[in-house]
Amino acid sequence: MCDLDLCDTRRYFLSIDEREDVQKKTFAKWINSQLLKCSHPPVSDLFVDLQDGNRLLALLEVLTGKQYVGTIGLLARIDTSCDHYKREKGRMRVHHLNNVNKALQILEQNNVKLVNISNNDIVDGNPKLTLGLVWSIILHWQRAVGPECKYFRRCSLPSQGSDVRPPTNQSREDSVGVVSSKHK
Repeated sequence: MCDLDLCDTRRYFLSIDEREDVQKKTFAKWINSQLLKCSHPPVSDLFVDLQDGNRLLALLEVLTGKQYVGTIGLLARIDTSCDHYKREKGRMRVHHLNNVNKALQILEQNNVKLVNISNNDIVDGNPKLTLGLVWSIILHWQRAVGPECKYFRRCSLPSQGSDVRPPTNQSREDSVGVVSSKHK
């Protein structure tokens, strides 16, 4: 038997871990559904796989539909299918920071509101801020696509101009945008 306060504390931290795990899995599924559109490798561990910035840039390539204008001989070509943002190929922290910074710049150019999320946070694998980043991406592009979501039974998107915060401090149902039929 344990002290009541200690039991409550344990239960609180277990619910936070469970909530974070649900968000991590749900967000990874959403990212993978987008990455499959251009045959990019899937995300297996959200916090680790986004650290180098490559999968984050791949996700943004799919979401933005970036067009690439290149030349073959004297003919210009436009390839609208799955072009690539320029990445740094090194494996050092500075390369990862630059890749994530490029992704954050692309998000800013696409009017995705990010509050207190830096490239260091993502490269360091900060769970709360990584979830916040992905949540902001999902909100922005699901709003652009429409109210129906594949992995969310119902998307309750905020109205224009509202202050959107990552769902890390909400209930489990709210955090993944799920409204079960018994709550309708």
